Amino acid sequence: MRVGLIGTGMVAETHVAAIRGAGLTLSVVMGRDPERTQAFAARHGARAADNINFVA
Repeated sequence: MRVGLIGTGMVAETHVAAIRGAGLTLSVVMGRDPERTQAFAARHGARAADNINFVA
């Protein structure tokens, strides 16, 4: 199952570990800071989104 993560703050790495630990795939990340979001997404093999409509 693929999941998205909203927010790349202090606890986001913990959420990624939990997502992977549950056998899920992080597919998209959304955050307020585009550069930080892009870097976070790249580190975790996910797509960066700039708005909540990333489901489509």
